[in-house]
Amino acid sequence: MWVGLKKRQKSLISSLSVCYCESRGLTNGRLLFDKFHRKDERKSHNYLNLGKYWRICFITTSPAKRNRAIERKQRSAMTSSLSQRVIRGFIRLQLVLAILLFLPAGSFRFWEAWLYWGLFGGSVLFITWYFLKVDLDFVELRMQIGPGAEPSKTQQVVQFMAGVLACALFLAAGLEHRLRGSDLPESIVLVADGLLVFCMGITFRVFHTNRYAAGTVRVEVNQQVVSNGPYATVRHPLYVASILGFLATPFALGSLWALPFGILLCAVMVVRLLDEKRFLLEHLAGYDDYCRHVRYRLIPYLW
Repeated sequence: MWVGLKKRQKSLISSLSVCYCESRGLTNGRLLFDKFHRKDERKSHNYLNLGKYWRICFITTSPAKRNRAIERKQRSAMTSSLSQRVIRGFIRLQLVLAILLFLPAGSFRFWEAWLYWGLFGGSVLFITWYFLKVDLDFVELRMQIGPGAEPSKTQQVVQFMAGVLACALFLAAGLEHRLRGSDLPESIVLVADGLLVFCMGITFRVFHTNRYAAGTVRVEVNQQVVSNGPYATVRHPLYVASILGFLATPFALGSLWALPFGILLCAVMVVRLLDEKRFLLEHLAGYDDYCRHVRYRLIPYLW
């Protein structure tokens, strides 16, 4: 559109366009410089004639488009901020896990730990990446985790004990590798790693089904009881995945010393589960009916 205009003419048009927009209060739109014969009746135009042939054409933006643009910009900023927090949290998790495994082992020649570390980190990364794409609010909800995020004193103690036992499990596995090596066959280690991946698959399925599955025991405003998918079989499928993972981890690391800590972690999860059931019966409408329809907590036909 600037073809045929001299440098001085371009500067004059730019200056006039700024003054014109300020005088008309035009702030949301874009400026075009065209000849009179190029008209677009579909848009709302504000014109300022410049001599015989040229004019300033200010195309205004509709409020709906303006709001959509603002929403896109806000969502993009939220995604960027949340992604940065998630990446930092993931790096911290993997670093802590590596320290707990390799520092007591006294060596990086610990293939069971490398395999476990890679499978666990890769699974967590995939699940997080997926929900960053489809549900930012759910990722934000899952980021609130740990004893400090729990509103209940009982759950704070449970979370603290679970953290201590989990650290002890990894330390015991590394220490056993350092002092006596692993007596478990490779086949058992690989089967346990497969069970770990299966548990992460259950976790992904639960998250996909229940977007209220927070990292803390809580009830959201207008929360509904979820009874489809894995929740149609047992009431606490996420705890099923956690308990199976705790039992598989010592074998995946080739350690029998870590097994007692895995069993204790399972017991802590049962305590958390029972306290969560009491909380949900008091605060979540319809949960008592759900308990009557789905009888089993963790193990179908047993408990």
